[in-house]
Amino acid sequence: MTKRLANRITWLLLFVATLIMLKVYIQNHSLFLDELNLARNIIEQDYLEFFKPLNYQQFCPPLFLCVEKLIIQVIGVSDYTLRFIPFLLAIFSLVLFVKIIQNVIENIWSQLFAIILFAYSSEVIYHAIEVKQYTGDLFTTLLIIYTVLILKWRPKTYLLKLSLLGIMAIWFSMSSVFVLAGTGLYLWFSSEKTEKSKTLLVIFLWVMSFLIFYFTILKPSISSAGLVSFHSPYYFGRNGNLIEQIAGLFSSYLDKTAIPIIGGVILFILGVFKLYSVSKQLLLLLFIPIISMLFASFIGQYSIIPRLILFSYPFWIIIISFGFSLLINLPKKYYLIKIPLLLVSILTLFTTLINHSSLQYVVYSMEKEEGRSALLAIPIDNTSPIYLTHHAIPSYEYYCKLIDNPILVNGEIIKGGFNPNLSLLKETLVISGISTFWILDVHTFGSEKQHLDNQIANIGKIINQIDHKSASALLIDMKSDIKQ
Repeated sequence: MTKRLANRITWLLLFVATLIMLKVYIQNHSLFLDELNLARNIIEQDYLEFFKPLNYQQFCPPLFLCVEKLIIQVIGVSDYTLRFIPFLLAIFSLVLFVKIIQNVIENIWSQLFAIILFAYSSEVIYHAIEVKQYTGDLFTTLLIIYTVLILKWRPKTYLLKLSLLGIMAIWFSMSSVFVLAGTGLYLWFSSEKTEKSKTLLVIFLWVMSFLIFYFTILKPSISSAGLVSFHSPYYFGRNGNLIEQIAGLFSSYLDKTAIPIIGGVILFILGVFKLYSVSKQLLLLLFIPIISMLFASFIGQYSIIPRLILFSYPFWIIIISFGFSLLINLPKKYYLIKIPLLLVSILTLFTTLINHSSLQYVVYSMEKEEGRSALLAIPIDNTSPIYLTHHAIPSYEYYCKLIDNPILVNGEIIKGGFNPNLSLLKETLVISGISTFWILDVHTFGSEKQHLDNQIANIGKIINQIDHKSASALLIDMKSDIKQ
């Protein structure tokens, strides 16, 4: 394949991937719980308050929040405006990834292998249409790597740009500290002796920026009991089977079935070997962020839940693409090794595309949690009280109070807590002569859902139920003795 044809295919692949993202963005599914709570912080807080721990058990780097705040102040508050920056950063990330992969890998087939895996990643598109910082993390990673690799040939401003970029990156993306760890080592080992002192100064400035960020914002935020409780099961090497956790790392950007995981592990090992043989500095740049992330997770400072490791996807994919390049370039005499491993690699790519890629959204809509749809299901002429389960409150606050075009919901609003006692609520309503009320239920699962269902069965009968993805609007008749 010629370079010209490969380049055309590359930009066609990116164009299609962008169209899929745009389709999902336009579909405008409802914000889910974490998005809602972060959106409430963005709307309710001022700029200075972003540099303090957030409300509603949320954490987000302050500069990302400042950009989001600026957008809604200029354009207005809506799902589209809040998701615009993550969507835009995802598209920029695609372009940066292509620029980087074309710079570090010569083999055209390996370039296409990497571009397909990255551009059509289901995790990338999932978080591209989300009021969260994860595509910001991804973009920051790629911008740092791009600056290091592409702009290094401009020595007059190279270190100055890197120092400023690193200082700012820490306040825009928490995960950038792992990227800067690899970047710092890369700079140190690839710089001339006369440049060592300048390089050390750049690294020192990054460290000082991170320490200020850590002690003023990060540590107070991640120390909250709610966040610690949620993320503790996802610490690397401390919970569950280590082999399963390693497999989970590979399946997060490949597929969860055996062949992609095995193929990913083999290609990763081969990629590390290839990088070690051709460029130890580049290996440091790509491998150290992964190692530092896993170490931080091991000591209980970082969770390896998929959305938090999205920033590392370029490193994994570039390394396994080096492994794929090694296989392609193996001499023919090694055909007994080359052919089976190339077959596994191709199966890894196609299985991932079929089971775990953005291609599914060409046909299907993305749905996460349709609290907005559940609110719209309540009739406009409603006169009955509306009981909000605990996790339905953010949907109500955002869609009925905070956005520019709020949903009009009539009826007294009753805000519930965890494990509600609906029998007491029934007594209060019956005394007031009320026989029916709505329950807006969002993001209730497992034992909490069972508890709610039992409570409803004990107080009356559901006479109207409108179900959406992870959300329901239920009209309860308390006059009926019929149990469900």
